[in-house]
This record gives sequence, structure tokens and C-alpha cells, in this order.
Amino acid sequence: MKTYIIACNTIKPELLHAREVTGNTFPILWSGTGLHDTPALLKKVLANCVKKAEEQGAERILFSLGFCGGAVDGLCSDQAELILPKVDDCITMLLGSQEKRKELQSKGHTYYITKGWMNNKGVLYNQFLDIISRYGEEDGMEIFEMMAGHYKYYGILDTHCYDMTEVVANTERMAGEMGMECFVADASDGYLRELLTGDYDSGRFVRVAPGEAIRTDMLNS
Repeated sequence: MKTYIIACNTIKPELLHAREVTGNTFPILWSGTGLHDTPALLKKVLANCVKKAEEQGAERILFSLGFCGGAVDGLCSDQAELILPKVDDCITMLLGSQEKRKELQSKGHTYYITKGWMNNKGVLYNQFLDIISRYGEEDGMEIFEMMAGHYKYYGILDTHCYDMTEVVANTERMAGEMGMECFVADASDGYLRELLTGDYDSGRFVRVAPGEAIRTDMLNS
């Protein structure tokens, strides 16, 4: 079966690691970065990726991402089966389950980060720097507190796919400047390996037949 992958660039290191470990060679269509805060735009980009896969004769399309604020809602293909992890976003996918995310979230409001997120232009720290540059340190800190002060922690996801030394050091520096604390959370590319190897447990994946649309309510079904 001719299979394509549609993937978010923010988890590119994890996906490439999973491909190497599993020996997967399915072609990848990258959706870009910095689109998570604009689900409507992300949906258009993903629909365009689906169209490109169809033009190449895709019979199955694997989504290496989550439901992402409803960005996948309504996506369909007349010719290909669509399969995606049953997770709200990539963070939950890398943590492995919603239960583990809730457990970590009990620490307090947490902004999660990986190597891929570090390269994302929409990362929280870059928003912080923009505010400080616009309004100065004193006023900027006050504005940032009003906008994002609910975040108390940086949660660094160690997916065991690359060396973490630089990621941890950079995150600790960012957290210090922003008045936040940080911790390292155990994560993995396990969900991605399942996606690539075809172990589509109905409790962990959504499978949509050709001609059927993805619906947001499938996340909790």
C-alpha cells in the first residue's frame, strides 16, 4: 500500500529517529513550523499536504501530529485512509498518554519544550524577548506576566532521540530570564514508532476510511 507521512517540523528529530530505528522509508510531507497558534491556517496547510499525497497516488496517509486545536477537523481524502494518533497535540504524543501529561501538569502550568520547539519561531521565549524589546525590561516584564504569567515551569521533554545537554542548558537560561523554573520529563518517540510500524490500537489511533472526514469528537471516542 502506497503510504505517505504528513508531519510537523517541531518533532522532526523524533520522527527521523523513529524512522531510523524502525527502518521506515515512507515519503514525508512537512507541514512547517509556528502554525500551532493558528489552527485555521494549519488546517489549510495540512489539506494541501493531503492533496499533494493524493497526487502522488497515496493509498494511506499517516499524520505525525495530534488534533492540534481542531486543525485536523474536517480533513478527508477520497482515495486514501487517514491514520493519526489519538492525542490532543504533539506534547501528549511524546509523553505517551494524556494521563502522564495530567500528572506532570499537577506541578503547575507548564510550557513544554524539545529540540524542535527550541527552533520554533513561536517559542515562548521569543515572545518574551519581543515584548521586552518593545516595552523595555520593567514594563515588558509586567506585560509578559499579564499575558503568560500563568506559566510557572518549562518542562523539558527528554525523548532519548538526541543529546540533551544544549537543550537543557538553553532552557535553564531562558527560564532564569523569565522568572520560571524548569524540570526534565521522561518522554519518547514510542508513539511515532507505533505509527510507522502499523500497530494501530483503536485506543491510541484514529483510522478514517477514504471519503470519511476526521472529526474532533474522534479524539475521545
